[in-house]
Amino acid sequence: MQGTPLANQGITLLRYGQLEAFPAALVTGQLSLANGCVSLTDDEGRPVTALWPPDSRFASSTDATKLIFQGRTLTEGDPVSMGGGEYTDRAWVESLVGTIPESCQGDRYWLVHDFAGT
Repeated sequence: MQGTPLANQGITLLRYGQLEAFPAALVTGQLSLANGCVSLTDDEGRPVTALWPPDSRFASSTDATKLIFQGRTLTEGDPVSMGGGEYTDRAWVESLVGTIPESCQGDRYWLVHDFAGT
């Protein structure tokens, strides 16, 4: 099932639909709102467009700088470790999240499954 992205004050949160299985890799870095997309910057400083679970959301309709994810409130620059997996096939990613806005397009996509810590 394809997910529904959220947009708030020029920032996009790409969300996938319900999935039955998840990859089990780990990325560490920081939460990023660069270019108007809720993403990650890995520990090597490389951008990774994040694909969030369907229950992820902005904290409010007037504050796109705070993300609610698995009961945690995350903001720009917060250190994160996210379980999931990396993908580079844009067509496959779009089958999960729909058309990817220009602000969220990249070479690498991380399907976020869970919060593994900071």
